[in-house]
Amino acid sequence: MPMTEAETARLMRVTEALVREFDRQGVADTLIKLGFDALEMAKVAIRAAMESWCRFGGRRFG
Repeated sequence: MPMTEAETARLMRVTEALVREFDRQGVADTLIKLGFDALEMAKVAIRAAMESWCRFGGRRFG
């Protein structure tokens, strides 16, 4: 099933945040050399967040 525009936008925002954080920590170059795929990690992060959201009944904490 194709992604909606909102899902694509969320995926890109999460991917960009991951890359910025890796760069901030100084590990971005190493991860690139190892063939790391930030897009796949972003997909996993979104899926984990959605599962967590559902597990708590859609309530926000914090």
